[in-house]
Parts: sequence; structure tokens; C-alpha cells
Amino acid sequence: LALTDTFAVSYTGSSSYSPTDSEIILDYVNGFPISAEASFYLLDADNSVISTIIGDTPISSGTYNSVDFSTTSNKGAVLFSLTEQDLANLELATNIAFIVSFTSDSGQKIKVNRVASSYSHFHSLKMRVHTHIHT
Repeated sequence: LALTDTFAVSYTGSSSYSPTDSEIILDYVNGFPISAEASFYLLDADNSVISTIIGDTPISSGTYNSVDFSTTSNKGAVLFSLTEQDLANLELATNIAFIVSFTSDSGQKIKVNRVASSYSHFHSLKMRVHTHIHT
């Protein structure tokens, strides 16, 4: 299972400061009972990848209860470190693709069935992104 979002970006560096690195922090609440890896891809006008930025830690799974089919969400944060080169590439980028790829512990495919009304709360991944730029 992969969730993908692509959005336009327009970034121009500043002549008054020269950033050396930056961080993108993804705060999440994961209601899926499977963990995930998160990545950002900086894309040029042809949607070719010019930089890949991988999170420092996986998105932790929610806790699944097989008795009542509910899932207790798990909260956390993933840090994406951008180098000086990534920031230079950000000026060239016209889009950013954000991909969250879910996997089971054993790498098996997972089938999601709706078997109880409380199960509908199981389909949940909420995220908030914020950045820090170091000069």
C-alpha cells in the first residue's frame, strides 16, 4: 500500500542568507496496523527525480486488536535532512512527490477487509509538515 501526494513548489533562495542545510519534520498519527517508510522526491518540469530525501525513521504502526477489530493510533515524527545540494535542487524543482509506503513485518502483501463498524476508524494516517532552515 502506498499513499502518494504531489504538489507544486516554487522556491528561490535568498541573497541575504545562504542556507547550509534544512530539516523537514513530518508529525504523524498512524491508525493503520502496519508501519511505513516515507520519502520526498524533488521533481523537475518533466517530473524527473532530481533529489531523493528519505526519512530518518519508519512511521510506526498502530496497534491492532483482533478481538474487536479496532486499531489504536500511534503518534510520532519523521525527520528529513536536506543538504546544501538538496536546497540547490529545490530551486530547480517544480514539484515535490511525497510517498508513504506501508509494509507488513514480514514483507507480505496485506488484504484489508471491513468486518466491523468500528473498523472504519482503522483507515487513518494524519500528517503535518514543518521546516527548519539553518544558515
